[in-house]
Amino acid sequence: VPISGAERGWLALDQALVVAQREGSALHGFHVVRSRSNGDARRALAVQAEFDRRCQAAGVEGRLVIEVGPVARTICQRARWTDLVVASLAYPPARGLPGKLQSGFRTLVHHCTRPVLAVPQVSPLSRALLAFDGSPRAREALYLATYLAGRWRVPLAVVTVVEPGRASPATLEAALAYIAAHGVAAQAVEAHGSVSDAILQAAADQQADLLIMGGYGYSPMWEAMLGSAVDALLRESRRPMLICK
Repeated sequence: VPISGAERGWLALDQALVVAQREGSALHGFHVVRSRSNGDARRALAVQAEFDRRCQAAGVEGRLVIEVGPVARTICQRARWTDLVVASLAYPPARGLPGKLQSGFRTLVHHCTRPVLAVPQVSPLSRALLAFDGSPRAREALYLATYLAGRWRVPLAVVTVVEPGRASPATLEAALAYIAAHGVAAQAVEAHGSVSDAILQAAADQQADLLIMGGYGYSPMWEAMLGSAVDALLRESRRPMLICK
């Protein structure tokens, strides 16, 4: 969990504590400082104290590491020793090519080797919606959604936005068959139209408070030029969004 120390930055920790409680897992906090000056050191100690307080209150084992360095790159390096990155979504990718290419969150999702849980606001994670288009990254999301629904015993819905040459009703049926084979029930939603709009509507209809989907399918430059449902959802959704590699 990257922790900035700003008020919104604590949302990621609070959401990660929910996950850690469900999984019985340890939590690794990460705080980046610009330098080793006395001012930065004092702020880091304050972050350390608040991190420890929240972990203890939640009954979760936690450890905070403080480092100097580029935020996104250092997070990606540390993610290799964890299962999940939970990050506050304070600044989603902006519209337009320059804004997309300069987005630190976009860089994190593209280069991180682990799933990323983007947190615009904290959720109890009580109902999940999987967006499935049959792509390799969507299949990773399918595997994780099936695990979470079974392990956490939360209702799961699967939405496939039918697009010629990309996803069809058979795509949705394949996902449902995989889920059922693992003893998990899921609600099917076949949708049409704009991918991001259809997913948001399905989330509202299903009262989902967690979105699960695959990540970017192209290089950062191609994704920025072609547009991406991931970017649109990061901008528009107020639900935590689990993005799989």
